[in-house]
Amino acid sequence: MVVVVLLHIVGVGNGLSENFFNAAGFVAHVFTGAYVMYSFNFKEEDVPHGY
Repeated sequence: MVVVVLLHIVGVGNGLSENFFNAAGFVAHVFTGAYVMYSFNFKEEDVPHGY
């Protein structure tokens, strides 16, 4: 899990200055990574529902 995140950071970081699409890809990776981490750390039954 951590290795995948590091690979994403290194891979995107190397191409970040090339063009706008790499920057957009970096943002996508950040949001995807955050969502994956959230999904792994918080299971559906552990999240209190407000409705």
